[in-house]
Amino acid sequence: AIVDRYAQDERAVYVDAAEYQDPGDAYTAVVVSASNGATRAAASTRVRNSHQAEEVAIALAVADPGCDTVISDSRTAVLSFAKGRVCGAAARILRAATTTGRDRDGAVVIKWIPAHMGSEVTVNGNPNHNETASVAARGLTNRAAANGTVSRGGEWFSTKDRMTTYNEIVKWYRLGRRVVPPPHSELKREEAVIFRQLQTGSLLTPVLAKHIYPGLYADDTCGLCKKARATASHLLWDCELNPREASEKTTLPPQFEDAARCSELEVQRWAVRLVTTALDRQRARDDGGGEGARGGPTGSPSWPRIEK
Repeated sequence: AIVDRYAQDERAVYVDAAEYQDPGDAYTAVVVSASNGATRAAASTRVRNSHQAEEVAIALAVADPGCDTVISDSRTAVLSFAKGRVCGAAARILRAATTTGRDRDGAVVIKWIPAHMGSEVTVNGNPNHNETASVAARGLTNRAAANGTVSRGGEWFSTKDRMTTYNEIVKWYRLGRRVVPPPHSELKREEAVIFRQLQTGSLLTPVLAKHIYPGLYADDTCGLCKKARATASHLLWDCELNPREASEKTTLPPQFEDAARCSELEVQRWAVRLVTTALDRQRARDDGGGEGARGGPTGSPSWPRIEK
């Protein structure tokens, strides 16, 4: 959400810091634009740890009169600014900005973003420039590494860049596998389940219900056209409106494929509403003839509902 929100904001920046290989107390701090990833400021500093280096990076951004929002993946550095207690190097940058007349009229918003999320984290195609800032910071610490050579006989990682906690490691693997967005948080549970079934190709159509509820669904024929198998693609193409596509196509209509990859609430609700309508038209029901519409016995339960 943060990446999409500030993707076009020219007054928002991402900051990061990286440790030099030698000596161990030297760091580089960078500020990159949230709109295009261009480096707006960079500096080298000697501080005690990576959190203080992140404070220096935030201070560089705050000192820029053209910056209104600073985004950092260091929770400790963000909390330090919230408490008004930053390292000496960061404090000197802020004082220098004031004494040289670069003070600002309004406040600067400092926000935290999770690290190690990867470059592609949004379905809207906006790049995660927090990763751009990380790459820029590490690139400034070891320019010679661009040709593939590293010192000390092997690959080197700064302490800050290591994933050390269980949550960080699990989140990295989870986000790395994700190819579609999760259901919107404002969807009801029943709606969220339907949306996930649409994304995973597991809608409870008669083709699937025949195996799960064989007593209720004697066959998997479409209850409308009485000809084709009631697959998800057949139902969503709508054999009454698009008989040729419904009988020939094996993929979902483009609008449903696009909706399955969209994170917007209204689009997800639209897809769930149409999918639910299509499934309702195929429900097993008693038409008064002694058997259900799907060939099941009279009095059989209707289409199974998902319980909360």
